[in-house]
Amino acid sequence: MLAAAPVMPPLVERTIPAESAAVQKVAAAQSARTEAVNAAVARAVETVNALVETVVAEIAVTPALARGDGEIRITLKPTVLDGSELHLSAKAGELTVSIAPATAEAAHVIQQNLPRLETALAEHAPAFRHVAVVIASAKKGKINETA
Repeated sequence: MLAAAPVMPPLVERTIPAESAAVQKVAAAQSARTEAVNAAVARAVETVNALVETVVAEIAVTPALARGDGEIRITLKPTVLDGSELHLSAKAGELTVSIAPATAEAAHVIQQNLPRLETALAEHAPAFRHVAVVIASAKKGKINETA
């Protein structure tokens, strides 16, 4: 004789409010953090734009930069280090910044601050495993390293 199958109680449907108080608190906290980050980024962009307007005469970027293997050439305004030129190149996880001083006075200022420049760049460019700053000489738009 077969035993009767036990009778199962019907499933009880429980509805969980889509927006419980805890979920609302988390969402509000995330929204506040996102707004704070967006505001900080906007302030940083404004600061960079103001800095660029103040010190940069010209910027040239190679298309290869998008692949992490390119160059940026920045010519400073004549009022900033006498219009010296910066040449930044990234290759294989290394960042090299060549500075071509426009005058002997600019070269002296750069030389005195070279270790601080290198340290600051390394701290602000953690994606690069090595950062080097060198003093270079400008020659017909091409920078030749001298140090």
